[in-house]
Amino acid sequence: MKIGVIGGGAIGMLVGAHVSLLGHDTTIYVRRKLQKQEIHKHGVILQGENFSAPVKSLLIGEWEKSDIFFVCVKQYHLNELLPLIKKIRSPIVFLQNGMGHLDMIAACKLEQDIIVGTCEHGAIRKNNYTVLHTGKGKVNLAMLKGYNDNVEALCSTLNGKNFPVVFEKEWHPILAKKLIINAVVNPLTGILQVKNGQLLSNPNFKRIAKKICDEASGVLGLNPVKEWDNVFAVIKKTKDNDSSMKIDIQNGRITEIEGIVGYLINHASVDLPYLNFVYETVVALTKD
Repeated sequence: MKIGVIGGGAIGMLVGAHVSLLGHDTTIYVRRKLQKQEIHKHGVILQGENFSAPVKSLLIGEWEKSDIFFVCVKQYHLNELLPLIKKIRSPIVFLQNGMGHLDMIAACKLEQDIIVGTCEHGAIRKNNYTVLHTGKGKVNLAMLKGYNDNVEALCSTLNGKNFPVVFEKEWHPILAKKLIINAVVNPLTGILQVKNGQLLSNPNFKRIAKKICDEASGVLGLNPVKEWDNVFAVIKKTKDNDSSMKIDIQNGRITEIEGIVGYLINHASVDLPYLNFVYETVVALTKD
């Protein structure tokens, strides 16, 4: 099968490498010529797993016909990318943090079959062709638009022992549960500049984290007790990790706060004091 992966960041390289290792003809589409050249030369090296995946690379917009495309760019890059994606006729999988991309996809009126999903894996990009796999999980997918039975079969061929891909019937639960985790962990660790586990070990941080979980659960119509149990388990499992938002703030980069907390604020019908506070604080910390 021919697979296109749009985005040469950590998740894009991780997805591209693993589907390539299943024997699929895989091309990663990137923005920069240097990265294209280096992936062509080295493939994608999975650091810590000691092998190189034989993937190809092209620039974004140089689309080749593929059976399916994975969009693995950050949510804030989608505005400039979506007009180019409209030219693709294959099914498209969106793997972004948060849920802000749903509004953008709807506004763009894409005509393809659209799949959305979450990636539970942790990854850090080390250079233009090397990615460190920091935490293993699975990729959860569901149809957002379209009713093509072949798409589920297509996705099932991507399921591998070392990189499980699970197709679910409903998209909202998988995105909403991941959004709550991101809304709790990312802004707090970014503002406080702590590792994930300190949100539980410090009782004051833990109280704030639970309040954020309660607010986010209310917006999304989920049970706050069950969602806190889920958030608690994820923080415990990733206690030694640095969140992506913490790293982005450290390095003065733009964050995904709009697609995560911004989405919740925009879709709320009640006051959200804790979510509003972390949103305003992250925005203030990342302004020029």
